[in-house]
Amino acid sequence: MSSVSSSTSSSPSFTTTNARLLVVSRYHPDDVSFEGNGQPILSSEDTRNDGWDLFNHPRHRRALILRELASRSINNANNNGEKGHRIVFVRPAPPTNDVAGFHLKDSVYNKIHSPGLLDFLSTGWNRWDAMGEEGQDPSSTVKRNLAEEDDTAVLSSKATLPLIPGNVSLPRNDPYQRPSRNVMGQVGYYCTDTCTPLFAELLEELLWDMETVQMAVQMALSDENNDNNKEEEEKEGSSSSKCPAIVYALCTHPGHHAAKDAYGGYCYVNHSALAARLMQERLSQQQQNNNENTPPLPLPKVAVLDVDYHCGNGSASIFYDDPSVLVVSIHCHPDWDYPFHSGFEDERGVGDAVGTTLHLPLLPGTTWDKSYKATLERAMNEIQAFGAQGLVLSLGLDTHAGDPCAIRRAGFLLQGDDYKEMGALIGKYVVQKQQIPVVVVQEGGYKMDKVPVAAADVLLGLAGMTSASN
Repeated sequence: MSSVSSSTSSSPSFTTTNARLLVVSRYHPDDVSFEGNGQPILSSEDTRNDGWDLFNHPRHRRALILRELASRSINNANNNGEKGHRIVFVRPAPPTNDVAGFHLKDSVYNKIHSPGLLDFLSTGWNRWDAMGEEGQDPSSTVKRNLAEEDDTAVLSSKATLPLIPGNVSLPRNDPYQRPSRNVMGQVGYYCTDTCTPLFAELLEELLWDMETVQMAVQMALSDENNDNNKEEEEKEGSSSSKCPAIVYALCTHPGHHAAKDAYGGYCYVNHSALAARLMQERLSQQQQNNNENTPPLPLPKVAVLDVDYHCGNGSASIFYDDPSVLVVSIHCHPDWDYPFHSGFEDERGVGDAVGTTLHLPLLPGTTWDKSYKATLERAMNEIQAFGAQGLVLSLGLDTHAGDPCAIRRAGFLLQGDDYKEMGALIGKYVVQKQQIPVVVVQEGGYKMDKVPVAAADVLLGLAGMTSASN
């Protein structure tokens, strides 16, 4: 792959990243090789773990998005020979040398998730694996790996199969429900479906995602980074010289369906919620540093905008009673598609937080011109009226026409330049008007021949980089 700008750092100072779009990912584009047919060459572990579900192939998606963004960087020209854009790729520092001994309860995820859930995600696989074949009930295992040509060989191998619920608990508001000590019981308590399995490499991937989110927030709120970006824009004579850089956290796993005490929908921990909380803390620290002799200031307001096809129900539930975080989700109506049990318009928050959850469900067949654009305009006006001092964009791309993860007879019909317009519309409000920091977190998107271009179009549109002149 062509060379692109790169840096690796564990420090919150990013003085070398004079770019409008900063991409934080475990891998650099040069780390990924491709076959002649354009498909990424993944490790055997990544190939195996991408094969446990018919639709969800997050490692494949990550590789394709990296390649697309690299192809649009300043070191490359597009098919028309036009100049590329200033995109910098950054690797976070490795999370730990002792993944097996690390516990998520001791991480920043304890800011948004329960100790019980984090304990299960940290220890569940090892306890399941230790049970051996004689103790692992078939009802709690994935039955088939789609990446293997011979499923019989997979099922007959000695390798432990992923853990999924064999049963689920009654509604959580029942005071007599609690997780069993048995790992097969616990998975049914914490997991909401059978398509989000526990597997051997999960904890390591979640730790890399954690580092990715933390670095993205640090970079988005780095004064040095944004000052350098402004200077570079002024040299180029750009009219957007006051605009901060956009930081894209290209996590492996999506996260917006993960709630405080539950996971599912391909999501284990909620990266967007974590980014929002970390953004608040960093903004608060900056405010206190600028007002040393004043009493503690109120927690800064942050907004989460979720444009995934499926409702960001986990994000909404985490902040449902928090008036300092506005969660806006534009999604398919839950009468038609997942998550079915939440995402309705009348879910608006509780107590002092009434009005800080805004669900904007749309019907199957939604197009950009007929209803999506107007709904997004409404969302951006609400975010502006809320007075958000930072934005987390949960970027799901399963709104694309033909995405295979939509329930039959459902699905949206966004396509082509719709994603450029989506990014530009969001950028008009938060980058140009409000000039607030933006962290974009990758969520879903399963039509692999369309997702990479759609992702790049949103990001470049958001950063005001949709034409060669920018």
